[in-house]
Amino acid sequence: MSASSPSLDYRRIAAEITARHGICVKPDDPLMAAATLLELVLEDSGKKFTTELQAVLRQFAAAAERIQARSGAALAQELKEATAALRREMDGEAHSTSVETRGPTSIRQPAPKQVVWQWLAAGWISAALLFICGFLAGWISRSC
Repeated sequence: MSASSPSLDYRRIAAEITARHGICVKPDDPLMAAATLLELVLEDSGKKFTTELQAVLRQFAAAAERIQARSGAALAQELKEATAALRREMDGEAHSTSVETRGPTSIRQPAPKQVVWQWLAAGWISAALLFICGFLAGWISRSC
């Protein structure tokens, strides 16, 4: 047993066996050798488990980073496509920015170009918020 790790309290174990089972066991009993053996096996198993758990956590963090990068690339592509579609739509409607009214009771509607810009701004803001949420989720899962 290494000097840095805490050893079993053989006196406490012997007292507990005597109290629970009525069997008189002394700290120098051969049964304590089995307790030492179990301690060493558990210590070794714990080290192996910790090593494997750390490897799995590293794999999980790498997978989370890959997912974050893929989702960021997909989001950027979607934004490019949406921006291109909006620009095509704006270019097509640029010549028809006049607003028609139906009479004295009709409500004045914003020009189509203005509406497109509002939707474009809303889309960019939504995309930025989604990206920030993804970044925070990756950061939080990485720090655990």
